[in-house]
Amino acid sequence: MKSVRLPLTFDPGRLRADLEAVDADEWAAHFNASYYDGEWSGVALRAIEGAARGLYPDPTASGHFVDTPVLARMPYVQIVLAAFECPLDSVRLLKLTAGSSIQEHRDFELNHEHGQVRVHIPIVTNDDVAFFLDGELVPMRIGEAWYLDLELRHRVDNRSDEDRIHLVIDCVANVWLDRLLASAVEPELVRTTATRTETVLLRNEHAKFADGATQRIVGFIRDIGLTVAAGTLDEPGAVPGIRIEHGALVVDESQLRFPGDLLHEAGHLAVAEPARRPTMNGDAASDGGEEMASIAWSYAAAIHLGIDPAVVFHSDGYRGGSAAILDNFTQGRYFGVPLLQWFGMTYEPNHAEKHPGEPFPAMRRWIRPEAFKID
Repeated sequence: MKSVRLPLTFDPGRLRADLEAVDADEWAAHFNASYYDGEWSGVALRAIEGAARGLYPDPTASGHFVDTPVLARMPYVQIVLAAFECPLDSVRLLKLTAGSSIQEHRDFELNHEHGQVRVHIPIVTNDDVAFFLDGELVPMRIGEAWYLDLELRHRVDNRSDEDRIHLVIDCVANVWLDRLLASAVEPELVRTTATRTETVLLRNEHAKFADGATQRIVGFIRDIGLTVAAGTLDEPGAVPGIRIEHGALVVDESQLRFPGDLLHEAGHLAVAEPARRPTMNGDAASDGGEEMASIAWSYAAAIHLGIDPAVVFHSDGYRGGSAAILDNFTQGRYFGVPLLQWFGMTYEPNHAEKHPGEPFPAMRRWIRPEAFKID
């Protein structure tokens, strides 16, 4: 396999918040100076003997890989690393400065076949950053985890006006990692078997929308790790201008009447079981519990974005029950929140004293994780 998106998704906001723990002078220039144009730098989070500036993951070194002092200041990255049930060697933050590029090269024996699995998790990136592997564009988005066969030729162009930052994790293959890779889907396979709608997703998943409110909501949905593509819907669906296809939102802006509907439909995807999400098509068809959870999720998203919740709970929605829902939530009479807590996504207000962080409508994470526990 050349590249696969692993069935792991991490919170973009918490990843980015951890970057604040890194001081400007802790970024060290990358050791492969002949490989790049511009600026490419990194911060070691695990290195041989915990060396704070140990960017080079020397495969011949005799010492042990140990956490560096910087990692101790990054609580969410520690949670991310704990999700990998395999030995970890080098862990780094790698930054490619705006306007810089990494020239095409190969990293010999750095792939699953040789027992060395490198995982990239984008923390800061955008549509103008292009990672090419064996001549093909790898569409990595913030919070996603990707395995790449880096023995193949690859290069990166940062054509944007912001720095691209990835969390890069070197894993040692074991049974758990083998199973994780086996459960992932190769992007090439999706392209090979693409239906017309899947082709729309691949081509238009970064499209911009003319309406400012729509674009703002779409930007948030994309930032948390869900796909929103522009497309033309031949048949009107249950929600005007929006249809769920293969776990993504296809939006026909010419038919979209209420931008707030995007948050409710995204809520259905966000609270769905991760394994089921890619199979979801048409109406979300969630059960009653997930319907209530998605309503609570969309209210929390509106509050997070600073949008009047009435934009989501408008008079034409919810079979005439919008006003009652809005009144209940604004008065703190929440429903659906216990299920969100059970999914590990937030805390009920009456449980807040037991847990760190703010309770609902603040969210611990926006996407339902692979596993959760009842708190």
